[in-house]
Parts: sequence; C-alpha cells; structure tokens
Amino acid sequence: MKRAFFMAFLISLFATSVLFMTACDQDAGSPGQAVPEDDVVGEAAGPAPKIAFDSQEFDFGRVDSGDSIEHAFTFKNEGQGDLTIKQVRSSCGCTAALVSNKTIEPGKSGEINTTFKTKGYQGRVTKTVRVQTDDPGNPNITLKISGTIVAEVMMEPRSVNFGNLKSGEEAAREVTLSFAPGKNISIKDLSSTSAFFKIETQPLDGDEEGVVVRITAHKALPIGCNTERITILTSSERMGTLQIPVYAFVQGDIAISPQILSFRKSGTTGLTSRTLTVATSGAEFKIAGVEVSSTLFTAETKEVEPGKKYEIVVKMADAVKDGRIHEKLLIKTDNAQQPLITIPIYGSVGDFSKMKNDMMMKKDRREFAEPIVRGQSDMRFNPDEMRKKGGETGTISEEN
Repeated sequence: MKRAFFMAFLISLFATSVLFMTACDQDAGSPGQAVPEDDVVGEAAGPAPKIAFDSQEFDFGRVDSGDSIEHAFTFKNEGQGDLTIKQVRSSCGCTAALVSNKTIEPGKSGEINTTFKTKGYQGRVTKTVRVQTDDPGNPNITLKISGTIVAEVMMEPRSVNFGNLKSGEEAAREVTLSFAPGKNISIKDLSSTSAFFKIETQPLDGDEEGVVVRITAHKALPIGCNTERITILTSSERMGTLQIPVYAFVQGDIAISPQILSFRKSGTTGLTSRTLTVATSGAEFKIAGVEVSSTLFTAETKEVEPGKKYEIVVKMADAVKDGRIHEKLLIKTDNAQQPLITIPIYGSVGDFSKMKNDMMMKKDRREFAEPIVRGQSDMRFNPDEMRKKGGETGTISEEN
C-alpha cells in the first residue's frame, strides 16, 4: 500500500516538473509560441534614405539628326539616412554620368548628366537610364529621354530581309529615301558589297522629294546565308553616307535548321549546346565531315534517317574567355549542288546586357559608317563575275 502511494507521488511530481519546464520554455520564446516584435533583442534598423527626382522623363521635342542632346536629372534625398547611388547605366547611344557625390546626405541634392547623340536615328526615339540605389522603397529607377529626330534623309525600311529564297529564284525589295524639303538633296552614288544585288532608283511620286531604291537579288545568288550591305552617297551635309544591311538565305536541295547558331554564357548558366538539323526531301546525300573554325566548339554528327536526315550537335567549351564570338560551322556533303555548307556561329560570354549594348552600338556605327573603298567590279552588277562565283556555296560575307 505504501509502495503504491509512493509511486503515485513520484509520477505526480514528474508531471508537475514537465509542465513547469514547458511553461519556462514558452516564456523564453520557444517554437511553440511567437515572441512579440517589441521583445526581440537586436540591432534596430537605422534611418532609411529616400530618393526623389524632380522628373524622371525629359522630352527634347524635335531636333535634327546629328544634334547632341544634353540633360541633367536632379534628385534629392528626402530620407533620414545617407543615400548611396550604386550604379548608373544607359541604353545604346546614350551616356550618363553621376556628377554629384556617390553618397548623398539627408536633405542634400544630386544630379545625373545625360548626353544623347542623335546621329543615325530618325523618327520618335526613347532612350533610358537605369539608376540603382540603396533606397529600400525605390531601389531601381528608370529615367527616360525621348523626342522626335528629323533627318535630312529618312530611310524606310532601314534594312532589307529577303527571307528564304529558292535556288535560282530572283526577288526584289524596295527602300524609300525621303529628303527634307528645301535642302536640294540628291543621290551621288550607289554601291554594293556583292555583285549579286542589282540597285536601281526612281523618283518618288508627286511633290515629295526623294527616291525609291529597288534592290534585286539575282537568281545566281549563292546557296546559304548572304549578308551584304548597300552604300548610298548623298549630297546631305549631315547624312552624306547611308548604309542598308541586306540579308538573304538561299535554300538548296538540302535544308538547314536553324540557319544561324547562337550561343550565350554567363558564369555557369546559358545556352552552350545547339542541335542543327540537316535534311532533304529530294535525292539522298551523305555528310562527309563537319568542322568548326575554332577549338572553342565541338561538333558531332548523328544519322537520324539514312541518306535523308542528320543532326549535328555543336557544344561550346567550358573554358571560354568573356567576349563576343563569331565562328563558322563547315558541313561537307556529297551533294553536287551543296558540297560545302557554311553556318555562322555567334555568341557572347560574360555580361549579356553589356554585350547587347556593345553590339547595338557597333550596329549603329556600321549602318552609318564611311563608305568602303572597293574595286568597281565588286561594287557593280557584273554577270560575268557572278558566273565565276557561282561555284561557291553557303558563303557569308561580313564586314567588321
């Protein structure tokens, strides 16, 4: 009897102890009970900055192409803590610089100076400047510069794409050049980087000043990717030289997809492997070999359907230096019409946004660069020269 009583007493004492310990744990902030924020012990958040721009958009109205637009975006730190401008980045054709201190004290002001060079632009244009700050409520800000650029020579479209053409097919595209009234602008010369494109002009209808440029792709245009450029010399002081990029892909018996291989890599991520399909719906063919113009890539061929369809897997190497890539994939076949097929390879390694900005700037410089000095036989439509070049297949011409 005493033994039973004693055991009951011990059990009761143990239960009371457990309840007491549980209560203590909960008071100390155990997972079973949230601790009020006011009771949290730690560092209190410091005073926060707050950036406020006078205006985040600037419209410069109408200006002539070639003018330089300058504008200062002013801002103020309306917060209680120091404001830090972490980064200022502008879009292509526009430059931006922080002219004030990188750190702005409460109540103080700063400004970001921007310059937009309008040469090579026409029509309504908008440029952006991105500002990164440590303002917790507004860490990323986009400033805009916009307006209408009036060119002495307006070109529409600014490039010509023939798309896919069949071998032996002739096609034509037109570009309209509109001249500013009262400027007495005229065309002084027309030239092409390829003898396979014929260039003709005729005046615009009515009272409008300008010409229509007709570009004809000859039926002897080589099979494969053709990238060329038309250069137009005018009497305009501001826009003396214009260039029209011209693209055409001539399809032979063997179809290629995609027609251009593009790669990109940033750190350990990106597009580093591409599969190319080589097929025909006509006579059977064989791929005799493939090679890449650089050791940065490897290529492996797989026969999917004997004599009809192949797949080529092209992979980028792991160790590639940052920068832009321009290489070629060469495919050798036993097809008499397409013994050698050349596929352009483009890529970028590193900061994609910076690469894109640099490429756009390079494109602008190329479209409105000074004329290239060439021999007359290369500049003009010459059937004899085209016949000499007729055996080259899948070639690509690219000027840097």
